[in-house]
Amino acid sequence: MLWTDTVLDPFAQMGDPAADAIIARIFATGDIAEANSLFRTIQENQDGIPNKGMGFLQDWFRETAPLPPWFDPERVRDGQQLFLRHAPAISAALYNRALPELYCGWKGVQVLAISSRLNRDPARRINETGQFVFDVADIGGFLPGGRGVRSAQKVRLVHAGVRYLIKSRRGLWNPLWDEPISQEHLAGTNLAFSSSTLEGLMCLGINFTPREIAGYMHLWKVAGWYMGIEAPLLTDDYAEARALAAAIRRRNFARSDEGVELTRSLINHMKDMVPGETLDRTVPMIMRWMLGEEMADMLEVPVSRFDGAVTRPIRLLNRIIDRVGDRSPLIAAIFTRFNRQLLKALLANYRQVNKVEFQISPTLRTALDLDRA
Repeated sequence: MLWTDTVLDPFAQMGDPAADAIIARIFATGDIAEANSLFRTIQENQDGIPNKGMGFLQDWFRETAPLPPWFDPERVRDGQQLFLRHAPAISAALYNRALPELYCGWKGVQVLAISSRLNRDPARRINETGQFVFDVADIGGFLPGGRGVRSAQKVRLVHAGVRYLIKSRRGLWNPLWDEPISQEHLAGTNLAFSSSTLEGLMCLGINFTPREIAGYMHLWKVAGWYMGIEAPLLTDDYAEARALAAAIRRRNFARSDEGVELTRSLINHMKDMVPGETLDRTVPMIMRWMLGEEMADMLEVPVSRFDGAVTRPIRLLNRIIDRVGDRSPLIAAIFTRFNRQLLKALLANYRQVNKVEFQISPTLRTALDLDRA
């Protein structure tokens, strides 16, 4: 498809009618505490929807839980296996490519600026995003009662709730910013987690087979469907996704004070998460490297003359490992241990900030050997 302004303009003015109607009904009851209680119960209960609380909200969770008719379990497994192999690297791509890329969208980033949630508590919001990615991409995420389904449903309602609150306060939202959390913005977010993440991993020197790429793209097409993204904006074709992402960037990317501030908060969060003065310089280097100069400059990611000295060896090491695979168990073991320790640091930080356990399935914990000292 040719992603012209004529095609994309209607999606920039469209929210999520089905989820918006549910949120409006919740607010009409005036019992927000009951809705929050049901949300918490659903989050803690992975066996199904509890038979208590708002009946219409329970019905919505049940009605939106079935898989899409085009769901391909084999391709989803391929995508989840890719995640299983590269979870630490995907985490790095999330922090250094996907999230900052979203901050380049000067219209969509206004939602985060208004809520001020990232500025006041950047660690919690960033870690919640990481949990969402793990829930969707982990093995079994789309099985009945899977965490991927539940997480996507809840994120969809959260988006609708934010949209409702912003629009209900006169003068808070500028019409020039399009619809709050519009379909175009939702599609851009989904692409950041799918095609842009793959691009970030390729920057690390990690290559994928066409089957792996198709699987990961299909995985996020399913996630996007659960998040209420309109069908024309969902694709599991990598080339088509890149074309759509390029069109969204052309229409939305520009420097903004809000985007710069959110990026600064993200960089500071990563510095705080991994102690050491050396890493204070490394974090923005890697972010610039994965984003590319244009987006990095847009977000005012700090520049260092040592960028090449740090990133070139990392890229070379990843390429060596990706080429030799199992033929070089020593190199693979060193890199696997490094990634495992990095992921452990992320999990420890999440527990410290949120006072709860970061949810990772036993399958993934075993595959990544996270329980070994």
